[in-house]
Amino acid sequence: MTAIVNSLHSNDSYTGRSSTAFKFAKGWHEQANIARSYLNKAAKKMKKWADKKRRHTEYKVGDMVLVKLLPQQFKSLRLVHKGLVRRYEGLFPILGKVGKVSYRVELPPRLKIHPVFHLSYLKPYHENKDDPSRGLSKRAPTAVVTSYDKEVEHIIADRVIRRQGVPPATEYLVKYKGLPESEASWEPANALWQF
Repeated sequence: MTAIVNSLHSNDSYTGRSSTAFKFAKGWHEQANIARSYLNKAAKKMKKWADKKRRHTEYKVGDMVLVKLLPQQFKSLRLVHKGLVRRYEGLFPILGKVGKVSYRVELPPRLKIHPVFHLSYLKPYHENKDDPSRGLSKRAPTAVVTSYDKEVEHIIADRVIRRQGVPPATEYLVKYKGLPESEASWEPANALWQF
């Protein structure tokens, strides 16, 4: 067997007992070398295209960054469509480097998630000296309602809404005082506290 392997690497002719085995092994090694070279070529091409999108940034302690938060990390955001959630949340200071490509970020206590993020989830913050309010929202603040014009008379019915990937939610058909029963509306259970 070692004679076959040795003669495969030296392009001599094989003079052993089975020349068919030698030809088969030689053909197999040639095909394996061709496949290996194509795999290396494809890997180099994939790396080239992946590196075009990659940001090679090094952060120092104290640098301000924006963090990409995923909706599935928060129960409150799971019900919101991903198009309505901000892509990056921030400003957070870097506390230190963890490993080769991860950083520890100082998060506020309201965000109950692990504070170590991969480099791809961080984005450097660039302050605009000309317009400091550029990053602030232009939308009007959400109005806080302290009194309600409707008062619940009684609950007519209830139902459980089941959707895939979302916990079941209970809704109640509510009749309001002074309004006909045709004006009754389905309200989620967590919204009834306001009435």
